[in-house]
Amino acid sequence: MPRPRKLKREAVFGAALALIDRDGLDNLSMRRLGDELGVEAMSLYRHVPSKAALLDGVHEAVLETMELSPLTSDWRSDAQAMAFAFRSVLRAHPNTLVLFATRPAVTPGSLRHVEHALTLLERPFPDLPRRIFALQALVSLCVGQGLNHFAATEPQAPVRYGTLLPDAFPVLSSIGEAALNVDVDDEFSFALEALLAGLAALAETDR
Repeated sequence: MPRPRKLKREAVFGAALALIDRDGLDNLSMRRLGDELGVEAMSLYRHVPSKAALLDGVHEAVLETMELSPLTSDWRSDAQAMAFAFRSVLRAHPNTLVLFATRPAVTPGSLRHVEHALTLLERPFPDLPRRIFALQALVSLCVGQGLNHFAATEPQAPVRYGTLLPDAFPVLSSIGEAALNVDVDDEFSFALEALLAGLAALAETDR
């Protein structure tokens, strides 16, 4: 009788991430993951004690694809690079976006990125609670814009603002089709620039 296949923790989380990328988060189950790995579902519990732990591992697997750039003397430049890198991995794995909107980082691999971010923001915000607020603002921007533009949703018909009555909606009724086709990268860059400028201003008032 052949020996049971030996699995590594990273392989389990990597397979779970691949399954979510392909079939969506709602289709992740221990049984389906076992089928993907060629093992019995029960054997997976040696590596992950629960479905919640599996989701935490997927959270980590996504972040492990994100490169941590060395810190420089320019915290705004470092924060911008971190935000773009985070958004990039979320965009590569849009079916996991809801995990980042609903679950905190709890595994060592995920917490490594939180530690890096809090170290980055120490210069402008030496007060730890304020620093955490700043990090949460950056995370919310990345995850929120990702959910808005990259998460899988049912296709919706475009809003025809031009059909609105000008007397009731003078601004909205003047929006043409070209104005609606906003580049999502430009939108993110604008929002990030505005957020970092606001954080820099707050950091000055904290001094």
